[in-house]
Amino acid sequence: MKLILSVILVALFAATTLTCAWGQNSQLHVLVLDPSAAAIQYAEIVVSDDSGYKIASGSTNGSGGFDFRNVGSGAYEVVTRALGFEAHTETVVIPEGTVTKLVVKLAVSPDAVKSGLDVLLLDP
Repeated sequence: MKLILSVILVALFAATTLTCAWGQNSQLHVLVLDPSAAAIQYAEIVVSDDSGYKIASGSTNGSGGFDFRNVGSGAYEVVTRALGFEAHTETVVIPEGTVTKLVVKLAVSPDAVKSGLDVLLLDP
């Protein structure tokens, strides 16, 4: 009897695990560009679910891309940050079994434009 109960419990656990993994067959591809449409390397990407729980983070590659694989369908908040640019937040709805592509064009930060060297010359 214990053997039968153990086999049933293992089968239920396996079925639950397969069901959870089965629903995560979508992908999100983020491409981060500057205002001139050039790729931004090393931009920080944070992906959170609809309850605010961070489920993925990383940085863009040499082509400005970031791939998040094996994600379930649903709504996600994608926050993109890069040095010298304004942060960008966008909600993306990912359908089941698809590759969703998000192109983010970051605006130059006003602080980046203002940075420089101020010199005051005085004539004795």
